[in-house]
Parts: sequence; structure tokens; C-alpha cells
Amino acid sequence: EDAKLNLKTIAADAPIVSKTPWTSLELTGDAAYSVASEQSRHLDGLEFSSDGTFSGSLSLGVLLYDFGRNNAAAEAASEDLIAAELNLVETGFLVFEEVAGAYFTVQEKSALLEVAITNEFEYAEHLRRARDLLDAGEAQMLDVTRARLDLSQAKELTVAASNNVT
Repeated sequence: EDAKLNLKTIAADAPIVSKTPWTSLELTGDAAYSVASEQSRHLDGLEFSSDGTFSGSLSLGVLLYDFGRNNAAAEAASEDLIAAELNLVETGFLVFEEVAGAYFTVQEKSALLEVAITNEFEYAEHLRRARDLLDAGEAQMLDVTRARLDLSQAKELTVAASNNVT
């Protein structure tokens, strides 16, 4: 979002600058009015007289040659626009990379959960066989205990794998 906003800001500023020096016409005006007071004494009292003056000026300026100033400003704005566009593309690639990485991480964790569930099922089947063999007299109680241990470890790994899936 920041890259898109930066690109819009620079693109909005870029067309203002022109490479032609004739766009620099300047018209200025100035006006002033001043009042001066004089005091004159007469026998019957004090009298004041005021004298006012007005001045004004108007000027028109045309830039005949700017020695590359406008051209350099236009080039700088153009380069800023290109840099902002490249930054936007790079940000898009980074977002795609992060989303793809997150997707494949979730896929990997889901696959590891499936493996853990399959292992748990296999160890449960192993425990069932060990009990059947114990009942038939062909296995020892140690085999059943080991099968129970393997099944409990498989259940623990299944829980850990399910916690990792988000």
C-alpha cells in the first residue's frame, strides 16, 4: 500500500515540471500609498495638513534560457516516477513470495500431520498384533509394552503436528 501511495504521489507531481524553458512567465505587481503629515502653526491655533503620495510598479519576466534547470527537474521527476514504479513491482514480488512461502509452509505442515496420523494408525495396528500374539503365546509382555510406548509416542507426535498446523 505504501508503494502504491508513493507512486500516485510522484505521478501526480511529475506532469507539473516541463522540459521547455518557455513555461516560466512571471508577472508581478506592487502598489504603495504613503501619507506625510506636516504641522503648521498659526496664531489662532494649530493646523495640520497632509500630503499623500502613491507609487506603483508592474513587471513582467520571461526566462529566456535556464541553463538546464527545468530539464534537470523534469528528468529528476521522471526518474522518481520510474523508481516508484520499480519499487511497486518489487513490493508485489515480495508479497507474492511471502504468500507463496506461507502457503507451502501450511501444505508442508498439513502433510506432516497426515504422516503423524498414519504413523499413529500403524502403531495402533502394531499394538493389536502384539496383543494377539501375546494371547496366542508367541510374544512376550515386553513386546506389548514396547508397542504401547510406540503408540503413545506416535500420539504425542500427532498432537505436536496438529498444533503446528495453522
